[in-house]
Order: sequence, then structure tokens, then C-alpha cells
Amino acid sequence: MSDKEPKNYDCQVGKIVGAHGVRGHVKVRPSSNNPRLFLALKSVRLQNQKNNIDQKMEIQNIDFDRKMFFVKLKDCNTRNDAEALVGFDIYTQKNQLQKLNQDEWWISDLVGLGVYAKTGEKLGCVSNVFGDQGEWLEISLDEKEGKTALIPFVKEIVPVVDTSLGRVEINTEIQGLLD
Repeated sequence: MSDKEPKNYDCQVGKIVGAHGVRGHVKVRPSSNNPRLFLALKSVRLQNQKNNIDQKMEIQNIDFDRKMFFVKLKDCNTRNDAEALVGFDIYTQKNQLQKLNQDEWWISDLVGLGVYAKTGEKLGCVSNVFGDQGEWLEISLDEKEGKTALIPFVKEIVPVVDTSLGRVEINTEIQGLLD
């Protein structure tokens, strides 16, 4: 591992939901609506909070079919080995992932961004992203303590996302958007 390679496995890939076949393959439900990002993974970290288990494993093979991954992990050679991993969360390093397309962002890069009106007025910050396709932004509003707004994450409403400047601009001309 080089000094420039991140050591943290902080990007969630998915959850092991079952065994597949008899040779130790695990079935993984991806945590992304764009699973092609995970097809080049070489290593992962498996975590099970309930049993306080955290271990790094190498990937021998990974296939994707019908919204599920089928992963062959090194040293997972039988169905029993695979079944023992059901319920584990899988994490990897961001540098192992395929590049995002234009107008795609990691949820972790969106949460915390400042939210501004087109006029430049600061409205709050992105506090969460919801939906199977990441189609809703939750905004914590500055002027209303503890108040949030859920807005559709579409170009017409959110025309500007600039993670390098730490800002999102929204179209506040739409009636009732922040109510």
C-alpha cells in the first residue's frame, strides 16, 4: 500500500444478504443505484456491528445480475463460509471505485454542503439524501431552528451543485418549496 493510497474503507458497497451456490459466493445487495461503480473492487472490509467483527478480505471475482452482486471472496470456499457472512456490511476505499459520471455525486460529498438561493442568500445546508435513486435532498433551514425541507433533487430545482465550493443552489421561485 503506497502512502498516497487511502487506508480507510469508508465507502459502503452494500450488505451480504445470502449465499449463492456451493463454492463460497456471497449475494450482496448494493448500496448504490449505480452498481457498475463496484465492478473493479479488489479488496473490501466486512463489518458486523452486532458481533463486533471487522475484517479485510480480497475479492477474487465479482459479477452483477438483476440488481445484485455475486462476490467470490478469497478464503470463502464453501456455502457454510458464505452463510456465516450473511448480515455483514461491506465497505471499500473510494480509490477502488469506478469514476462517477457528470452530474453524479457521493452522498457523503453532498451532506454538509451549504444551500443557497440563486440570489446568494444562504438558506441552510444539506442534511441528508433520500430515495432509492437519491432523488430527495433534505435541507436543514438556518432561519427556522430544527426545521427541514425535503426538495426534489432535479436539475430544474437544484441547477447548481459545486462540491469544490461547498455549495448547492436551489430555485426558490417555486411556490411552497421550503414551506
